[in-house]
Amino acid sequence: MDGIKLLMCGNEGVYSGLLLTALSCVKHTKRPIELYIGTMSLTDIDERYTPISKRMAQTVEGVLKEGNPDSCVHLLDFSEDFRRELADSKNMTSSYTPYAMIRLFADRIEGVGDKLLYFDTDVCPMGDIGELYDLDVEDYHMAGVRDYFGKFFFGNHYLNSGVLLFNMKRMREDGVFPRCITLCRDKKMLLFDQHALNKYAKKKLILHRRFNEQKSTREGTLIRHFAMTIKWLPYFRTQTVKPWQPDRMHGILHDYAFDDVIEKWQQIVNNDN
Repeated sequence: MDGIKLLMCGNEGVYSGLLLTALSCVKHTKRPIELYIGTMSLTDIDERYTPISKRMAQTVEGVLKEGNPDSCVHLLDFSEDFRRELADSKNMTSSYTPYAMIRLFADRIEGVGDKLLYFDTDVCPMGDIGELYDLDVEDYHMAGVRDYFGKFFFGNHYLNSGVLLFNMKRMREDGVFPRCITLCRDKKMLLFDQHALNKYAKKKLILHRRFNEQKSTREGTLIRHFAMTIKWLPYFRTQTVKPWQPDRMHGILHDYAFDDVIEKWQQIVNNDN
C-alpha cells in the first residue's frame, strides 16, 4: 500500500503535540507515514518562536518507525519564505501564532505529490488515518469537516482547518495557496489562514464529523481534535484542554481514551529530560 504524506507545523512549543499525534498514528496505522514538519526561527519577533529542533524531529521519526520502518520525517525550515512574503502580515498580532500560516507554503514542498494530509498539533487519531487519506478528492480542492462554530456564522461549507486533505494538483493549478498568502498579508482576520483557505479553495468535500471531532470523544470518532470549545452554562466562557494535559483531560473532559498514548508520551518526555 502507498504511504501517507502528512504535514504538521509549529515551533518547539508544539513538540508534545507532535509526539502525541505520532504515537496515536502508529497505534492505528500500519502504512508508512512520510511526515513533513514545517517550522521557522522567528526569535527576533518573539522569544518563544524557536524552531523545532533536529533532535525533536528525530525522536518523532523514531516513534513513526516503530509503527513502520519505512516511515520518515522531513524537517523543513520556512523562515526565509515567511520573512519574504508574510513578515509584514496584518495578522502577525493574533491569538494564533504565525506558524499557522506555514501550511500555505505546502505547494513548495519538494516531492509532496498530488495528495497531502494536514493535521494541527492538537489532533489525536483514534483509527487508521488511511481511511481519510484514501478518500477520492480528484474533483475537489480539499476535504474537511465543518467548523463546529464557524458553520453558524460563515455557512455550511466553512471547514475547520485543523484536519484537511488537500488535492495538491488542483490547489497548484488554481493558485490557491499564493492567493491565501496574499490575503493573509493584506487583510486582518480573526481566523486568518482558515478564512483564506475557505475563501479560495472553493471546491470542498464535506466530511462527517468523525473525521475531525472538535467537541467530545465519541464512539466512531476517527480523529479527535482538541480545539477550543465554548461553554454557555453556568456562564459564557471558552475552554481549551489539550491531550498533553492529562489532569485536565480527566478532570474537565472526563476523557480517558488516550491514557495509553499519554503514558508512552510521558516516558519519552522524561527520557528526553
